[in-house]
Amino acid sequence: TLTIGIVCKDGLIFAADKRGSMGHYVASDKEDKIVKIADNIVVTTAGAVAHGQRVFKLIRAELELKRIRAKRVTNVSEAAHLLSGIMMGETHFLVGGLDAEGFNLYNVLPDGTVEKENYATSGAYGMFIGNSVLDEKWKSSITVDEAKKIAKEILKSTVRRDTTVGGGIDFAVIRKEG
Repeated sequence: TLTIGIVCKDGLIFAADKRGSMGHYVASDKEDKIVKIADNIVVTTAGAVAHGQRVFKLIRAELELKRIRAKRVTNVSEAAHLLSGIMMGETHFLVGGLDAEGFNLYNVLPDGTVEKENYATSGAYGMFIGNSVLDEKWKSSITVDEAKKIAKEILKSTVRRDTTVGGGIDFAVIRKEG
């Protein structure tokens, strides 16, 4: 698995491959690793699939209850910290979205650590490639279109070196319009 999140001046992008693997065995090339958990928040998942699916059911319900009780849209930081509290160390999430503070991206590590980032990757070996490229290419003025090209390059390069990455690429883009 390789998932990528990039904060841009005009939005936020997520990209992910579609391969589901068990070790070096390709179990599926149809996995959805980018999931909408609220109207303004998206999460990517890398790691144990069943665990991720269970967490998504819980987080959606908790965020909807929080929205109803607070009578406001949940901010991205709240969602990331809530997610870190219910995860069990088997999955790596990137949480991002648009809230009153703007476009925000959080890296929720398998140990529950939450870090606010301008860009982040999750997954196995592709993280090394992805973070190295983004260390060089990310800038605060990057546009969604530029970020999508970089994410596509990273995923294509990783497919050549990591057997757990492949099956196609999904993108999710969040802009002020939605």
